[in-house]
Amino acid sequence: MEVTGKREGTQVCAQVSDEARIGRSLLAGSCSSSRVGTTNRRSTGVHATTTTTPPLRVLLHTDLVGSTALNVRVGDENFVRLWADHRAMVHRTAVTHEGHLFHHTGDGFGLWFHDSWHAVECAFEIHRWLQLGDWCDPNAALAVRIGLAAGRPVARGSDLFGLAVVRAVRVCALAGAGQTLAASEVLSIQALPCVEAEFACRVVLKGFCEPTSVFGLHPAAEAAGAHANS
Repeated sequence: MEVTGKREGTQVCAQVSDEARIGRSLLAGSCSSSRVGTTNRRSTGVHATTTTTPPLRVLLHTDLVGSTALNVRVGDENFVRLWADHRAMVHRTAVTHEGHLFHHTGDGFGLWFHDSWHAVECAFEIHRWLQLGDWCDPNAALAVRIGLAAGRPVARGSDLFGLAVVRAVRVCALAGAGQTLAASEVLSIQALPCVEAEFACRVVLKGFCEPTSVFGLHPAAEAAGAHANS
């Protein structure tokens, strides 16, 4: 499903209010998470234990559009080769933008970043690589959808778990081929002066209770060109 909407620029204060409700728990972490396990050493003789609040991360999830149909068109061996090349490109692009690949599925990847700017720039560059790809066979051309969310997921080894990861996956599922969508909390972390945010929809993501405002993100120069041609 491709989401379209009204272009609003990066000044989207009215819609970026979700963090006041669900965002507080996602971005700030719960108070209990930083104090769980605290005990009174004098009365029990047990050492006090504490857990620290996980760091804030921006999560990026990609999904290869039409992967099964592509596999049918090109065959298993060619599909595996294309997928390996795609994985290498995504990993290389993530590293360039100070990102980390923490998870992969049969159709996509999970990346995390310390801030919104690097995550958004990585998303744009992944799309650019695929759009400029030298596809010898048009039937082998790749396209992805990308979703962004932010929060404080729990790390287990090199993998991440938690609601922020799920939100990124759910937002990604709303996007169309070549589209980047972001949950509103991604826009609240820092200014993105070279990015145009287009309000796409306000929706209750699968499994969640509160609605989320979702925005389509575009490089400012690209968006300006689209306006000029419209």
